[in-house]
Amino acid sequence: MVYATAFLITSNAAAHRQVAEYCAATDKPFAFNIAATWIIHTNYADVMHSIEHADYVFCNEDEGSLMAGKQGFEAEDRHSAAKFIVNYKKVNGKRNRIAVIT
Repeated sequence: MVYATAFLITSNAAAHRQVAEYCAATDKPFAFNIAATWIIHTNYADVMHSIEHADYVFCNEDEGSLMAGKQGFEAEDRHSAAKFIVNYKKVNGKRNRIAVIT
């Protein structure tokens, strides 16, 4: 299993993409932590790329609220944000994605 936070996106987005893509291609479980609301604002496409390759996605309630808002839900509707994350397109379809909002 590989665990990465979105902070790696801000220091080396290419390496983060390569790790995510490697995990999907070789059927290695990939866990991704969104890590900070500002990363969603500044690197949204990279966050979504990571989610697309992730088997597990972790975020806190602030990040969950921001993801909810980005998808047109009420910010407090983190349940819908989690469902969106779980159902977002997935490169490796061999296992379902799990989303955890703390």
